[in-house]
Amino acid sequence: MGSILTAKTGQTGFICYPGYNTQTLIIDADLWTGDPLQNATRFHDEMGSMLIAGIGIELSTRRRNKFAGSVVNLQKTGNAIRLELAINEALGSVKIC
Repeated sequence: MGSILTAKTGQTGFICYPGYNTQTLIIDADLWTGDPLQNATRFHDEMGSMLIAGIGIELSTRRRNKFAGSVVNLQKTGNAIRLELAINEALGSVKIC
């Protein structure tokens, strides 16, 4: 299953890394109706955690970041979703919040 996550405004910066001494990514995105991630979040709801992997692409600079880890906190409000991820594998660099 795959999803395309974007900010509601279409701007960059909806994924951030809170600091160098942590292995956390925070994603504030809006899901489209029918996005597979909407159904997949039920695993987190039932078990309290969920595995996740992804590729982040900043199109203007062609910068790419790959990551894998687990969802440790998930908040949904309508189509808006906030994911806090514990990353255990990463390749590339990300924006500091």
